[in-house]
Amino acid sequence: TYELGPKSLKVFNPLPMLQHVLMETPQLRSRASEIYTVLAETYANALEHGVMHLDSSLKGSADGFAQYYAQRAKALEHLDGRIRFDFISQLDAQGGTLTIRVTDSGEGFDFKRWTKRRRRMSSGYHGRGIMLLRNICDEVQFKAPGNTVEVKMRWGKADA
Repeated sequence: TYELGPKSLKVFNPLPMLQHVLMETPQLRSRASEIYTVLAETYANALEHGVMHLDSSLKGSADGFAQYYAQRAKALEHLDGRIRFDFISQLDAQGGTLTIRVTDSGEGFDFKRWTKRRRRMSSGYHGRGIMLLRNICDEVQFKAPGNTVEVKMRWGKADA
Protein backbone atom coordinates (compact mmCIF):
# COMPACT_ATOMS: atom_id res chain seq x y z
CA THR A 1 0.00 0.00 0.00
CA TYR A 2 1.24 3.47 -0.95
CA GLU A 3 -0.66 6.61 0.02
CA LEU A 4 0.08 10.06 -1.32
CA GLY A 5 -1.11 13.20 0.44
CA PRO A 6 -1.52 16.75 -0.86
CA LYS A 7 2.14 17.75 -0.59
CA SER A 8 3.31 14.70 -2.54
CA LEU A 9 0.56 15.00 -5.14
CA LYS A 10 1.55 18.61 -5.85
CA VAL A 11 5.23 17.94 -6.58
CA PHE A 12 5.81 14.21 -7.06
CA ASN A 13 5.06 11.92 -9.98
CA PRO A 14 4.63 8.53 -8.26
CA LEU A 15 4.44 6.48 -11.47
CA PRO A 16 8.14 5.59 -11.88
CA MET A 17 8.41 4.52 -8.23
CA LEU A 18 5.23 2.45 -8.36
CA GLN A 19 6.33 0.82 -11.62
CA HIS A 20 9.70 -0.02 -10.08
CA VAL A 21 8.05 -1.66 -7.08
CA LEU A 22 5.85 -3.82 -9.30
CA MET A 23 8.75 -4.85 -11.53
CA GLU A 24 10.34 -6.52 -8.51
CA THR A 25 7.90 -9.36 -9.27
CA PRO A 26 9.63 -11.17 -12.16
CA GLN A 27 6.37 -12.47 -13.66
CA LEU A 28 5.16 -8.91 -14.22
CA ARG A 29 8.16 -7.71 -16.20
CA SER A 30 6.83 -8.93 -19.55
CA ARG A 31 3.75 -6.73 -19.02
CA ALA A 32 5.67 -3.63 -17.92
CA SER A 33 4.26 -1.29 -20.57
CA GLU A 34 0.67 -2.42 -19.94
CA ILE A 35 1.13 -2.04 -16.19
CA TYR A 36 2.54 1.45 -16.64
CA THR A 37 -0.46 2.40 -18.80
CA VAL A 38 -2.84 1.10 -16.12
CA LEU A 39 -0.98 2.99 -13.37
CA ALA A 40 -0.94 6.19 -15.44
CA GLU A 41 -4.62 6.02 -16.32
CA THR A 42 -5.84 5.17 -12.82
CA TYR A 43 -3.61 7.83 -11.27
CA ALA A 44 -4.70 10.53 -13.74
CA ASN A 45 -8.38 9.71 -13.16
CA ALA A 46 -7.97 9.70 -9.37
CA LEU A 47 -6.03 12.96 -9.34
CA GLU A 48 -7.86 14.96 -11.99
CA HIS A 49 -11.42 13.78 -11.40
CA GLY A 50 -11.46 12.40 -7.87
CA VAL A 51 -9.22 14.83 -6.02
CA MET A 52 -9.40 17.92 -8.27
CA HIS A 53 -13.01 17.46 -9.47
CA LEU A 54 -12.17 18.41 -13.07
CA ASP A 55 -14.76 17.85 -15.79
CA SER A 56 -13.48 15.92 -18.82
CA SER A 57 -16.26 17.21 -21.03
CA LEU A 58 -14.19 20.38 -21.46
CA LYS A 59 -11.82 18.33 -23.60
CA GLY A 60 -14.36 18.27 -26.42
CA SER A 61 -12.52 21.02 -28.34
CA ALA A 62 -9.08 22.61 -28.63
CA ASP A 63 -10.25 25.59 -26.56
CA GLY A 64 -11.71 23.17 -24.04
CA PHE A 65 -8.37 21.40 -23.69
CA ALA A 66 -6.72 24.72 -22.88
CA GLN A 67 -9.42 25.49 -20.30
CA TYR A 68 -9.12 22.02 -18.80
CA TYR A 69 -5.36 22.29 -18.30
CA ALA A 70 -5.65 25.85 -16.96
CA GLN A 71 -8.17 24.57 -14.39
CA ARG A 72 -5.88 21.63 -13.65
CA ALA A 73 -2.92 23.92 -12.92
CA LYS A 74 -5.06 26.07 -10.62
CA ALA A 75 -6.53 23.05 -8.83
CA LEU A 76 -3.05 21.63 -8.30
CA GLU A 77 -2.06 24.78 -6.39
CA HIS A 78 -4.95 24.32 -3.95
CA LEU A 79 -4.88 20.55 -3.73
CA ASP A 80 -6.25 18.95 -0.58
CA GLY A 81 -6.77 15.25 -1.12
CA ARG A 82 -5.24 11.80 -1.05
CA ILE A 83 -4.69 8.86 -3.38
CA ARG A 84 -3.92 5.35 -2.18
CA PHE A 85 -2.55 2.49 -4.28
CA ASP A 86 -2.96 -1.09 -3.06
CA PHE A 87 -1.11 -3.86 -4.89
CA ILE A 88 -1.80 -7.56 -4.42
CA SER A 89 0.19 -10.15 -6.31
CA GLN A 90 -1.03 -13.73 -6.01
CA LEU A 91 0.46 -16.86 -7.49
CA ASP A 92 -1.79 -19.76 -8.48
CA ALA A 93 -1.58 -23.01 -10.47
CA GLN A 94 -2.18 -21.19 -13.79
CA GLY A 95 0.30 -18.36 -13.14
CA GLY A 96 -0.98 -15.48 -11.07
CA THR A 97 -2.95 -12.27 -10.73
CA LEU A 98 -1.94 -8.70 -10.04
CA THR A 99 -4.66 -6.61 -8.42
CA ILE A 100 -4.25 -2.84 -8.46
CA ARG A 101 -6.72 -0.86 -6.34
CA VAL A 102 -6.66 2.93 -6.53
CA THR A 103 -8.74 4.97 -4.09
CA ASP A 104 -8.99 8.74 -4.01
CA SER A 105 -10.46 11.01 -1.35
CA GLY A 106 -13.05 12.42 -3.75
CA GLU A 107 -16.77 11.87 -3.72
CA GLY A 108 -16.69 9.35 -6.56
CA PHE A 109 -18.78 9.20 -9.70
CA ASP A 110 -21.83 7.31 -10.92
CA PHE A 111 -19.98 4.62 -12.83
CA LYS A 112 -23.17 2.79 -13.86
CA ARG A 113 -24.54 5.95 -15.48
CA TRP A 114 -21.17 6.65 -17.12
CA THR A 115 -21.10 3.14 -18.63
CA LYS A 116 -24.58 3.57 -20.13
CA ARG A 117 -23.75 7.03 -21.46
CA ARG A 118 -20.41 5.90 -22.93
CA ARG A 119 -22.10 3.15 -24.94
CA ARG A 120 -24.18 5.83 -26.69
CA MET A 121 -21.17 8.06 -27.45
CA SER A 122 -19.51 7.37 -30.79
CA SER A 123 -16.27 9.29 -30.28
CA GLY A 124 -14.67 12.05 -28.30
CA TYR A 125 -11.51 13.35 -26.77
CA HIS A 126 -12.42 12.31 -23.25
CA GLY A 127 -13.77 9.23 -21.52
CA ARG A 128 -11.53 6.78 -23.32
CA GLY A 129 -9.39 5.91 -20.31
CA ILE A 130 -11.86 3.50 -18.76
CA MET A 131 -12.25 1.75 -22.10
CA LEU A 132 -8.46 1.47 -22.32
CA LEU A 133 -8.38 -0.14 -18.86
CA ARG A 134 -11.04 -2.61 -19.94
CA ASN A 135 -9.00 -3.52 -23.02
CA ILE A 136 -5.79 -4.12 -21.06
CA CYS A 137 -7.09 -5.68 -17.84
CA ASP A 138 -8.90 -8.94 -17.26
CA GLU A 139 -11.27 -7.22 -14.82
CA VAL A 140 -12.16 -3.61 -14.06
CA GLN A 141 -14.49 -2.88 -11.15
CA PHE A 142 -15.59 0.38 -9.60
CA LYS A 143 -16.49 0.30 -5.94
CA ALA A 144 -19.27 2.46 -4.54
CA PRO A 145 -19.36 5.43 -4.24
CA GLY A 146 -17.11 5.48 -7.32
CA ASN A 147 -13.85 6.70 -5.82
CA THR A 148 -12.16 3.30 -5.99
CA VAL A 149 -11.22 1.34 -9.09
CA GLU A 150 -9.89 -2.19 -8.86
CA VAL A 151 -8.26 -3.85 -11.86
CA LYS A 152 -6.93 -7.37 -12.24
CA MET A 153 -4.28 -8.53 -14.66
CA ARG A 154 -3.56 -12.24 -14.98
CA TRP A 155 -0.38 -13.88 -16.17
CA GLY A 156 0.30 -17.44 -17.21
CA LYS A 157 3.05 -19.85 -16.27
CA ALA A 158 4.93 -18.98 -19.45
CA ASP A 159 5.45 -15.44 -18.11
CA ALA A 160 7.30 -16.75 -15.06
